[in-house]
Amino acid sequence: MECQVLWNGRSHLEVSVPGTYKGRTCGLCGNFNSYPQDDLRLRSGQLTLSEAAFGNSWKVVSENATEHGGCADGQDVDPCKETGYRSRKEANARCKALKSPPFERCHAAIPPEPFFASCVYDLCACGTAGGDDCLCEALEAYAAQCRRAGLVLQWRSPTLCAVGCPQDRGYVFDECGPPCPKTCFNHAVPLGVLESHCFKPCVPGCQCPAGLVEHEAHCILPEACPRIIHGAL
Repeated sequence: MECQVLWNGRSHLEVSVPGTYKGRTCGLCGNFNSYPQDDLRLRSGQLTLSEAAFGNSWKVVSENATEHGGCADGQDVDPCKETGYRSRKEANARCKALKSPPFERCHAAIPPEPFFASCVYDLCACGTAGGDDCLCEALEAYAAQCRRAGLVLQWRSPTLCAVGCPQDRGYVFDECGPPCPKTCFNHAVPLGVLESHCFKPCVPGCQCPAGLVEHEAHCILPEACPRIIHGAL
């Protein structure tokens, strides 16, 4: 297995490396020694308590970057302190969704407190305009960790982070759908073979219902697929 990078196209990024890298990594992902408390290590090897100093230390500067053209240094800030008490109070109230019944059965496996703190921080930073998106991203991050622990949570509702799938094209939402959708190209491939080439056991998203396959952004019956000749339609 090689290094794998998974990005959901928005806010969630995962980097996965095999066990042979244990204790041999450095940078923003830590040193992979199963002791996260020492991961905030500067490029010099010194430990720091400042996330900003840690991130700034690992910036990559190109040879022709100018002082103004490069990436500005990050700073440690408390967005809730800057936006005021009312903003923090509202963020706390909304992030309490993490401690509600749909998430409760995962609490023993994945403690929600760090995710709650990050959720409050993000909502204060996002402000009113982006609050809904930021809340859903925080809840999705926790649900993703629960999935990794084998717990698939049905936490969405019509009023909380509902996903609108194009039903007119046959799609339905699945909290734990196959990461490699069946298409007219691969529907004859055994499921086990297909899944062995995928990085994730399951992912949330719009999927074709069982028995249908995806073709040109529509869900159709396999029998309706165009004839495939030598790997091309």
